[in-house]
Amino acid sequence: MGTFSYQSTCEFLCAEGYTLRDSSSSTQFCGATGHWNNSQPTCESKTGLNLLRKTSISIVQQQCCSNLLKLFMLSFDMSVNLFAVVQCPELTKPQEGIMHCQHPMGIFSYQSTCEFLCVEGHMLRDSSSSTLFCGATGRWNDTQPTCEIIKCNSEDITLPDHTSVQCSHPHEDFSYDSQCEYFCEEGYELKGSNTTRCTSSTEWSSKPPTCQLVQCPELTKPQEGIMHCQHPMGIFSYQSTCEFLCAEGYTLQDSSSSTLLCGATGRWNNSQPTCEIIKCKSEDITPPDHASVQCSHPHEDFSYDSQCEYFCEEGYELKGSNTTRCTSSTEWSSKPPTCELVQCPELTKPQEGIMHCQHPMGIFSYQSTCEFMCKKGHTLRDSSSSTLFCGTTGRWNDTQPTCEIIKCKSEDITPPDHASIQCSHPHEDFSYDSQCEYFCEEGYELKGSSTTRCTSSTEWSSNPPTCELIHCPALDSPVNGELSCTSSFNYGSKCSFSCVEGFLLQGASEISCTKTAKWSQEPPLCEAMVCPQLPEPINGHMNCSSEEPTFGTVCIFSCHKGHQLDDHSNEIVMCNYNGSWSGEVAVCQGKQLI
Repeated sequence: MGTFSYQSTCEFLCAEGYTLRDSSSSTQFCGATGHWNNSQPTCESKTGLNLLRKTSISIVQQQCCSNLLKLFMLSFDMSVNLFAVVQCPELTKPQEGIMHCQHPMGIFSYQSTCEFLCVEGHMLRDSSSSTLFCGATGRWNDTQPTCEIIKCNSEDITLPDHTSVQCSHPHEDFSYDSQCEYFCEEGYELKGSNTTRCTSSTEWSSKPPTCQLVQCPELTKPQEGIMHCQHPMGIFSYQSTCEFLCAEGYTLQDSSSSTLLCGATGRWNNSQPTCEIIKCKSEDITPPDHASVQCSHPHEDFSYDSQCEYFCEEGYELKGSNTTRCTSSTEWSSKPPTCELVQCPELTKPQEGIMHCQHPMGIFSYQSTCEFMCKKGHTLRDSSSSTLFCGTTGRWNDTQPTCEIIKCKSEDITPPDHASIQCSHPHEDFSYDSQCEYFCEEGYELKGSSTTRCTSSTEWSSNPPTCELIHCPALDSPVNGELSCTSSFNYGSKCSFSCVEGFLLQGASEISCTKTAKWSQEPPLCEAMVCPQLPEPINGHMNCSSEEPTFGTVCIFSCHKGHQLDDHSNEIVMCNYNGSWSGEVAVCQGKQLI
């Protein structure tokens, strides 16, 4: 059925000089329970010595799957002296060691073997073998070994740069279990094992480490920010500092500090900050009554540089700032304004005037109108309109007018040449109702109005007159006369008259031009000299060239029929320049009959 299986039987036999012990039967049977029917026997010396070591078991006979007995022959490495066993010197357990002995024939006797082991960290010395054998001569085959502490090479404990080392020696210096711990200077990181131990192989458990300058993760300039770093020992290494600044309108986030320090652990003392746009509270932007608001956001809604502008309804005035800006302090630059009804400055009734106002929304407020009028002789000044309107800006559409006395231009009152002027001013100089009178120098005549008055139209009632040199009417030489004047018939001119021969001056021989532009007398005439009226001759007839017997008149005498002129009479006579006739009246005498 199989080796050592159900129904297998084994028979035990001992070598010569030995007998079975601890068994009532030399044959054992493998039962259905998988157990032998008895304990395995041992062979014992008939002299009472135990055979401690079996070197081999020989199967004498085996037949599978039958009830045949299996014979075993026990054989040994050496023969057993049943009467005098050789003894070797007793061995002792070495200090820091272990001794395992087997005594097949007797304690520390022939064929006894002792194996020596050292506790960990110690090694055998003074013997070439770890197992001693008691020989037939009563001697061990080698000297008893001792256990000595294992030593490691102290020169292998070196100090790398930036390193210190501390060693502990539980036994001896640089011996088993001595431990050395390496420490890097601050800012240096240990690469390798920080401890090494002297092992049982006489080697240190690890090689000396190195100390490398601690490196921190590389930092980057944040978007919308600036990074200023200082690296006293190496780029992004121990004691490197990086200061972070954000562009205006941005603030540091994700870090409690703006300056990071690379520490001895290779970590920055804080997380790298980022620059985020500054936000202002949107709920702070509220339109006041009668207002609206418009916002512009160059970045994000209600963030840095967002600007909101407030607008008041027409007729309302913004009090406060009309714009507010989100600043870098996360606050708005100004609080929301208020919109108040526009007020215009209060107006007053002008002196010498009247004011009529209407206030549809409030006294002197938006849409109020005031009309101004002045008393006669006064005019509105300081305004281009007689009606003022309160506008959306809180200003009247023009300055408040005043009523001032009407002024006429004084420069319009200029004395013309050869004139003087006298003015009277019932109010102010050259103002309404002022009157000026012009006077010409003697010999000059005023042309125009001699007086002018300042009217309500700001104009003088008349233009300034002129003073013209007085001219008397031009004179002509009298008929049959001559004229001689000192000047051109101007004031003061004198004119002398004379008549030609035969004419007699009738009137003043000299006249002068007076200030009234009239001659002092009527111009004289040159009248012909008048001769005495001639009677017609007796018995005759007279025919004259003119009815009036004036100078140059010629009278012709003729006699009636039967008569003839006297021999001494002139047929013709003429009126001379001196008013006498050139002859006597003719005499007509009867003709003598022959």
